[in-house]
Amino acid sequence: MSALLRFLQMRCAIAALPVAAALCFAADSGTSRYAGAEVCAKCHKDIANTQGATAMAKTWNAASTLPLPAKFDEKKVEGPDPALVYEVRASGGKLQFSVAGPHAAETVLPVETVIGGKRHGISFLARIRELDGIPLARPALIEARYAYSPHSSSLVLSPGFQTEKPVSLETALGRVLSPAFEQKCLSCHGQPGTSGAGTVGGVRCESCHGPAADHVESLTDGGREPIRPASLAGPKSIEICAQCHTGLSNINHADPVPGDLLVSSQVPALQHSECFRQSGGLITCTDCHDPHRDAPSFNIAERAMKTCLNCHAAASPRHASICPVNPSSGCTACHMPSVQVNGFNVADHWIGVHPEQGVRPEKRDASLRSLVAPKREYLEMIATDDRGKAEVALKRLAASEPFYDVARATSLDPTAS
Repeated sequence: MSALLRFLQMRCAIAALPVAAALCFAADSGTSRYAGAEVCAKCHKDIANTQGATAMAKTWNAASTLPLPAKFDEKKVEGPDPALVYEVRASGGKLQFSVAGPHAAETVLPVETVIGGKRHGISFLARIRELDGIPLARPALIEARYAYSPHSSSLVLSPGFQTEKPVSLETALGRVLSPAFEQKCLSCHGQPGTSGAGTVGGVRCESCHGPAADHVESLTDGGREPIRPASLAGPKSIEICAQCHTGLSNINHADPVPGDLLVSSQVPALQHSECFRQSGGLITCTDCHDPHRDAPSFNIAERAMKTCLNCHAAASPRHASICPVNPSSGCTACHMPSVQVNGFNVADHWIGVHPEQGVRPEKRDASLRSLVAPKREYLEMIATDDRGKAEVALKRLAASEPFYDVARATSLDPTAS
């Protein structure tokens, strides 16, 4: 088990983003004084009630079967033979996760926490308290190998897991969370008592606005204002979201390669985008997303389009480049396409041109060119559909092979050939 723990601790290294210490209340030392969303709602009733109905507010469900269909019992068989049989079932109002193999007794673990929801999927966390009858000094929290997809009404491989059939019971059960990642996982999903989640759980008021007890107690003498993300400058505003939306990948190269982005990597993806860099970091998450209410995807796309056209419209005196395919609408469908992560649909926040889509512009002329002086040079792109091919291309370029030779051999861009 110790070797498994060490391996998974390495896999679960969290991308290090420069987050200002004053804003890092999600991982504080316990000295911050939270009031709880219930207290916030006494004065901010309408917005607290609206936010309390969002998917973020419901992303923590303890061991409840609440977000799942009644009499939940789902199985998944993983081959080739000898097959492994996975099952998540409701029993007595609680959930159990089990794995059965051909030459081993069924291993049954009580589900300790249900996280996620109907929008992206539901994951199950269980704790291993002993191994071969020996109690563990630190009971290990695992993320079950299979999650529930409300879209397909079935168990699907959890994001980040290898598709190959596990070769041991330990790896079949799931991913062991390191102590640091366990803390991040539970606080980001709103474990009661952390980050202002109060007694109910979920991502609530103080998760973004910071500890509010001092604010509540000081109202009689003028009050001390909580953090207001909407009033912060771009980089400071995005740091609030970066506390949780940083994913598991260490992205340390200049441009994306296939496989970089996982389900929660939105902030590092956005920060690597040319739009973010060329704007001087002024693009924020709340330009497109309203943290106080859920919105249909087309509403988010409308808000995103307005953000894009602030710079990429001919009406702008110093406009950025104008899209030659559709200059006035539909920005996110092409430049932030939805990607599949083990059955979950996730918008790719690494904004850019995707030549692999094979869309040819109707016209190219000088009027479409950017009038903005670039903050850094960015010229050529090689698009691949496989991480291995991308790494081969990087090696060939590093060996000083001509760019266009490598592009013709590896790029999906129809204009590269």
